Amino acid sequence: MKTFKFTLRPLTPFGTPVAGDTLFGHFCWAARERNGDRGLAELLDGYVTGRPFLVVSDGFPAGLLPRPTAPDFALGHAIDPARRKRARTHRWLPADRVGEPVPRWMAELTASDTAKPLVLTQNTINRYTGTTGTDQFAPRQVERSFFAASVQLDIYARPGTGIGGAAS
Repeated sequence: MKTFKFTLRPLTPFGTPVAGDTLFGHFCWAARERNGDRGLAELLDGYVTGRPFLVVSDGFPAGLLPRPTAPDFALGHAIDPARRKRARTHRWLPADRVGEPVPRWMAELTASDTAKPLVLTQNTINRYTGTTGTDQFAPRQVERSFFAASVQLDIYARPGTGIGGAAS
């Protein structure tokens, strides 16, 4: 089955991480707008029987993949404490080296600082009183992820077999 890679260049800050489930939700919303409730329901039918029509990854820094989640000994870090410490702070691996043996691939760990978090203060004005206040009108801090102009994010998508039982 073919895997597609989409590369995005963020132009504005994001309020949430670029997560696969959020991207999938946007795709479903677009499918519903185009094909109606019935069309979306047909696409989603395969999920309950293990035949998804689409699987979408999170957004990753361009050219990188997240380090595998596995015990340190399986990744070749159990012996050297310095390598274990580095592996905790460097969580990205080059995507073009994915076919190499895991210990050799893990030697390529790198850091990536694609998004810079920034905390902003927001509030909501109560239209009855013309002021902020408590509860939903209280000032609050929210974190946004800002990206440098050169940053690109890779998203992978793989069509499944959920449409009529045949591969897409």
